[in-house]
Amino acid sequence: MTNGALPVPPAGFRVIVLTCSDLGWETASELLGMEGISVVAVVSAPLRTPALTARLRRLRKRYGTAGMLLELSAKLVSRLAAFGEPPLEQPRRLRPQGVQELRFADLHGEDCLTAIRQLQVDLAIVDGTYILKPDLFSIPRLGAVNLHCGKLPEFRGSPPAFWELMNGENEVGVSVHKVTERLDDGPIYNEARVALDLAPPGDPMRFVHTYWMNTLRGVGRQLIAKTVREIAEGRAVASPQRPFAGSPNRSPDAAAVREVRRRVALRRAERG
Repeated sequence: MTNGALPVPPAGFRVIVLTCSDLGWETASELLGMEGISVVAVVSAPLRTPALTARLRRLRKRYGTAGMLLELSAKLVSRLAAFGEPPLEQPRRLRPQGVQELRFADLHGEDCLTAIRQLQVDLAIVDGTYILKPDLFSIPRLGAVNLHCGKLPEFRGSPPAFWELMNGENEVGVSVHKVTERLDDGPIYNEARVALDLAPPGDPMRFVHTYWMNTLRGVGRQLIAKTVREIAEGRAVASPQRPFAGSPNRSPDAAAVREVRRRVALRRAERG
């Protein structure tokens, strides 16, 4: 996509939400009632979970045989330590009336692609999916935008707020960007910064999850509504991301979880 204002679309701006969880319903609810915006459907598919053998091969390749065994042992100890604690807060199951749900086994399946083509939408909103391919996100007339909780380009990937807490960043970015082939690499429509407590109370992993769900996502949904309105009115401008040589962040292993807990404990001690 080239940088600049988009052409004014015809009346009745049609959007869909692509998701692999209930997060997409929160986003759809945020857009309902916006004049001239029609939420046509929430299109969903389950997250892809690698088979156990594939996960073990990945661990062995990353850590070696001895390291893989240590990693599995650490995960088992962590789960045993958390036994009996209340479960992490899960997304609220919002199903607003007037929005149809289309469920598929795979967002890239031909049945899903055909259904989206038939909907003839102007824009897709990506909220909580696996990495999408061009044959999907290029179907809508104006492509797709993605909600990313993390400052771009430094904090591409996932999970939200974890690596910022690890690195001692005092804020976390929230961005809505154009979806491209590279992960979290598209030009940015709107972004915000949210303050981050570097020595939060309780377990840092629970804090990160709650902070993402209750704080970052609230800001993100407002940015999505703002972006959709600007695109629908033909006044949206997407700015290319700054050059950045680093790779996207990946989900933390057991060693990273231990380290973030250690650093948070040290910060608490420094605060006295």
